[in-house]
Amino acid sequence: MISGHVNWYNGAYSIFANLAKLKPGDKITVQNDQGKIISFVVRKSVMYGADQDATNIFNSNDDLAHLNLITCGGKWDKRAKQYSQRLVVFTDKE
Repeated sequence: MISGHVNWYNGAYSIFANLAKLKPGDKITVQNDQGKIISFVVRKSVMYGADQDATNIFNSNDDLAHLNLITCGGKWDKRAKQYSQRLVVFTDKE
């Protein structure tokens, strides 16, 4: 799992500014700590409420490798000082 900001202070773009543009079938590559490139394919993207209990969404018993990317989504709540939702992109190792 990798989580990152959708934007930053004063509206500056951050690491996951374009995460919502990913669609099923898109490829993602990451480099591990040993320099090996690993490819994943987007399976689906889902928005969850910021207060929603989503603890079980990351469970998998298929013995395959997955990568989940998480960032903020929805509308900014000034009172709560957070976005109303969380965007989760689910991927499977290619």
